[in-house]
Amino acid sequence: MKAILQLTTLTFALCGFSLAVMAESPSLEWMLGCWTSEDGSSREVWVRESDKQLIGFSVALDGGRVVFHEVLSIRLDEGGLHYTAHPEGQGAVTFLAAGVSGQEVSFTNAGHDYPQRIDYRLDGAQLRATISLLDGSNPASFEKVRCK
Repeated sequence: MKAILQLTTLTFALCGFSLAVMAESPSLEWMLGCWTSEDGSSREVWVRESDKQLIGFSVALDGGRVVFHEVLSIRLDEGGLHYTAHPEGQGAVTFLAAGVSGQEVSFTNAGHDYPQRIDYRLDGAQLRATISLLDGSNPASFEKVRCK
């Protein structure tokens, strides 16, 4: 009987540990891959660097020429889930995840001028990124589909 109690306790402890790891490591698998705007004027690519980090880049194109680019990362550490953008010609800016739910994630940085909020959502076959002020005002959305 003591062995069954110990095994049950160990099972619950492992389940609790597994749930804790899943809670602190949300899945953003739905973001991975190559995404392009319908008109081909922008592209965003996300790859898995490790279990705790995604690396991405975004480009704006004009006539096939890159006119803007930024390097992106999403990483999980003891401080939470962080989104860092390195826009062309500017310093890096980091945002902290405010919420992750299913196929939607929101990052915020109240101290940044604009954007203060970055939301990603998978809507059917479309990846939608929306930037705005912290309260959602002054939004700009960017819709992308999987690259062919």
